[in-house]
Amino acid sequence: MSTTMSLQTSVEDAPEERSSFFIGTADSDNVSEEEGHHHQLVLQKANALASENCLREAIYWFSVALRYGPVRPEQLSTFVECILRNFKTIAAGPEESAQIRDNSGNDVFDCPNCHNFLGEAVTVACGHTYCKRCLQRRLLSKCKLCREAVKGGEEKVSVVLCGLLDKWFPDELKKSKTLCEVDELCRRKRYQEAVSLATNVIQSGNDGAQNCNCIRDNSFVNKTEMHSLLLCLVATKGFKQQAAIAKTYRSVPVDLLDASDFECSLCMRLFFEPVTTPCGHTFCKNCLERCLDHTPQCPLCKESLKEYLACRKYMVTAVLDTLIKQYLSQEYAERAKAHLDETKELSDLSKNVPIFVCTMAYPTVPCPLHVFEPRYRLMIRRCMDTGTRQFGMCINDPQKGFADYGCMLIIRSVHFLPDGRSVVDTIGGKRFRVLSRGVKDGYRTADIEHLEDTKVEDSDELERLQELHDAVYEQARVWFQNLKIRFHNQILQHFGPMPEREADIQATPNGPACCWWLLAVLPIDPRYQLSVLSMTSLKERLVKIQHILTYLQSIPNN
Repeated sequence: MSTTMSLQTSVEDAPEERSSFFIGTADSDNVSEEEGHHHQLVLQKANALASENCLREAIYWFSVALRYGPVRPEQLSTFVECILRNFKTIAAGPEESAQIRDNSGNDVFDCPNCHNFLGEAVTVACGHTYCKRCLQRRLLSKCKLCREAVKGGEEKVSVVLCGLLDKWFPDELKKSKTLCEVDELCRRKRYQEAVSLATNVIQSGNDGAQNCNCIRDNSFVNKTEMHSLLLCLVATKGFKQQAAIAKTYRSVPVDLLDASDFECSLCMRLFFEPVTTPCGHTFCKNCLERCLDHTPQCPLCKESLKEYLACRKYMVTAVLDTLIKQYLSQEYAERAKAHLDETKELSDLSKNVPIFVCTMAYPTVPCPLHVFEPRYRLMIRRCMDTGTRQFGMCINDPQKGFADYGCMLIIRSVHFLPDGRSVVDTIGGKRFRVLSRGVKDGYRTADIEHLEDTKVEDSDELERLQELHDAVYEQARVWFQNLKIRFHNQILQHFGPMPEREADIQATPNGPACCWWLLAVLPIDPRYQLSVLSMTSLKERLVKIQHILTYLQSIPNN
């Protein structure tokens, strides 16, 4: 009770707001612009030292800051945390304090910054979770765990995580929310209300009040003449720190553990790689990506996620991932196995191969693609996630959906655009024949068999084949050189230069690369190109190309 009276009296007796709630010299109004800059730099250094628990050095630099100007009570939050950590160590004794230090980073329900209960938990872009108070007070510029930059304004609580904390630890969450209210009152300069609310928190438990009295008697607090608001901050934090001393590790009540609390609202299965959006909603990573393929909005609250989509940093929410693996290990193992089976099925390059129905593609020839349809966004992402980095390319067929023959494309790189579209750089791989057709999640699939050229074994026949190849190659070189400069440059830009003559024309299953380059650049109907693509005889392919070149060279001004 004496604590309550002393806190309230110090506020009521203050002659004016500035002298009561600012720590500084009497002439602090006359601070030059240059001194103000030094003041901010010194405060930043003092707070940095306090956050690293260097109390002695922090005291010195805060005293230096006072020479340049006033120090607002809200600027002392990190300093207060430092005082309390040191107080807790002294109060606990050597053996107990060592135990607290060891466990402080191990409790999944603790904020990595202040080491207190997460309370109103907010998950930042890197996937780590902090209490809302630390983020509101702008105490973080970088994540304490991964050193990733933490942007200001990320204060929307994690809906799933806060629901779990409310279910498992309702009393602690209630206290945490009350302390957030105290902070908000301080920001609005409603100091008497803040002190009153903080006093109520202290009175809710005797241990907290005793802790507050101990801190008020601390010689350092008296020495620097910290006024009522600072005592308010110490008191409220003292309550939380006392709870931390009493209970350094929390466990989930078994009777309140329910796997349905960890279900993704999109797939209705246990979270796998849970990702929390800036609006605070959580989904499986794959589920969220599929939704963003269609529209850059949160599937639940419809808040815009354009900036989130542009960054493409879908980091797993570490706290939820840990809880699932720790408390629902069997369910997680089943979910992981199902995911592995799905991935294995998608990795098969002979069955249910994804098919992009678009244009002709050829072995060894580059094929850049602009991917914008949601179904193909999903298809490309799966090719990357499974590690195959391959899919089939076929032209359209009005009756069958897509042609009977095609070419595998190998993804060399993917450049994502801010709105979710992508430019995919691919190059042709193996040819294939379609055995059966199917559909998966909107895109076409096929069971396929790969095609290879039939090798010529007879030496005389091989010699004649080599002569035919050399003749066609020379004819193609002359045709390409005689093209108008505009067409010549367009071909170079899109397909690159004509491939070099190969020493062994049967070295690869697809034959010489020059044949496919010519087939890609020659102005002929795709159906004719498809017939050449399906051939497994190099001789027949060379003859077809020779006929086309002869025809083109016979046209005046070709």
